[in-house]
Amino acid sequence: MSGPATTGRATFVTHEDIADVITAVALEDGPHSEHDGATLEITGPEALTFDQAVTRIATTTCRHYRYEPETLEEAFAWRWQLGMSGEQIETWISWYQAIERGEVSVVTDVVPRLTASPATPISNAAWWPAPNTARGTAELRRKRGQDGALCGEAVVVRHGPAWPRQIGDGAVAVSQSELGSAARV
Repeated sequence: MSGPATTGRATFVTHEDIADVITAVALEDGPHSEHDGATLEITGPEALTFDQAVTRIATTTCRHYRYEPETLEEAFAWRWQLGMSGEQIETWISWYQAIERGEVSVVTDVVPRLTASPATPISNAAWWPAPNTARGTAELRRKRGQDGALCGEAVVVRHGPAWPRQIGDGAVAVSQSELGSAARV
């Protein structure tokens, strides 16, 4: 994974946590919720650099992923060669710049406060590639030899439909929703 950020931190949030907060608010008793019209900053449980996040993903999935910082010029040029529009690239790069400036690094208590469950750490997110997805890792470790090796063994990383956010030569695109989200209720 590469992008124009080095030391900035983001509060990566899972899709499931976002859905759980929206569900909790929608199911509140009464015709009017205390959250009507509120903007809830839904975050993961900690602020991580991209290097820390990718290291945790690699450890959890038993895959050899790494994060490589790019300059803004490198980030733009590489994505332009992939055929992305300038507008798409600028939007994508703006998220990395926001992360680098610390704009999405504040951890909130929204998930635990509204769902009565802790926010999901990035290492437990359900979207990591098979066969060792974070939520399936424990079960798969009990079943040796199923579509890949276990941690500590050689792992063949396959390119293609098993990892839809993979673009180009093994780079991984991270969507805005995975960096932290604000839900308008």
